[in-house]
Amino acid sequence: MEITQKNRFVDNGNGTVTDIESSLIWTKGDSWLDLQRYITWVEAQDYAQEKNNEKLSGYSDWRVPNSKEAKTLYVYESINTDKDG
Repeated sequence: MEITQKNRFVDNGNGTVTDIESSLIWTKGDSWLDLQRYITWVEAQDYAQEKNNEKLSGYSDWRVPNSKEAKTLYVYESINTDKDG
């Protein structure tokens, strides 16, 4: 099966999605949705640790993605917008 943008992400039904191209599991939410503010890189580390302590979606190995991993989410062919449009 050819992996396309349409079938690349699988909803796991527990607040996470799996990227079948990279095998990474991402949360469907993020710190902006939870906290309603931007956070620093250091705060992001603390946020990930809080999610580990909570065992978010049954996992305790959450971390901030590295730049290479984060870039895999950007689709150059699509119109991508942030919370401000």
